[in-house]
Amino acid sequence: MGHGPKLLLGLTLFTLVGLNLFGDNLAWKYDEVDERVKELTHRSGNDPVIHLNLNTYKKYLRMSPKPYSLVIMFTVLNPSRGCEICIFVDEEFRVVANSWRRSKLFNSKLFFAKVDMDYEGKQIFKNMNLNMVPALIHFPPSGSQMKKEDTMNLQRFSAESIAYWILQRTNIRFPLFRQPNYTATIAGIAAVCILTGVIFLYRSKLTFLLNRRAWGIGSLVVIFTMTSGQMW
Repeated sequence: MGHGPKLLLGLTLFTLVGLNLFGDNLAWKYDEVDERVKELTHRSGNDPVIHLNLNTYKKYLRMSPKPYSLVIMFTVLNPSRGCEICIFVDEEFRVVANSWRRSKLFNSKLFFAKVDMDYEGKQIFKNMNLNMVPALIHFPPSGSQMKKEDTMNLQRFSAESIAYWILQRTNIRFPLFRQPNYTATIAGIAAVCILTGVIFLYRSKLTFLLNRRAWGIGSLVVIFTMTSGQMW
């Protein structure tokens, strides 16, 4: 066998070994990515806003490839810090994250997370060179360059404005769902019950309520007050 066939055979074996190693490495990469996506999906099921420390920050954000968008709220929620806007933005951010997790459109292309400076977040703040809170930043999938618009302008920080900003950055649209607030309803029912109880207990002393003349005078007072310009 001449040198030519031997060289060709050697190159063929080298190529096959290289392709085999490359394929194994590629398969390992995809298995690792799939594991990260499954972990994020599971954690978002427990809490739609995933708490990140330095290790999970590197794992979910810095490792490549990253086939998902990650929207992170950098904040300080310790009440002793006195950051009232942080608490408000946290509530609105959670409305958006909960809405996405409950949506029929939910998929592994978008996740929500937070980094709290007082809870294992100081080094992350330092790495990001952040000195103002709260901050909402969108980290796009691998292969996409971050832009200035990926940091939200928090002049408007309602859930609606956050969802619209996410739509602009990810092209993902989903309906918002707010938990009903029953506080006013409960307070109204309680007030009616108390008033009813008072009337029942002191009904013998409230006979003036059955006096037509008293009601007529009261009605005239209300009418004249409303039409005299004193109220408006």
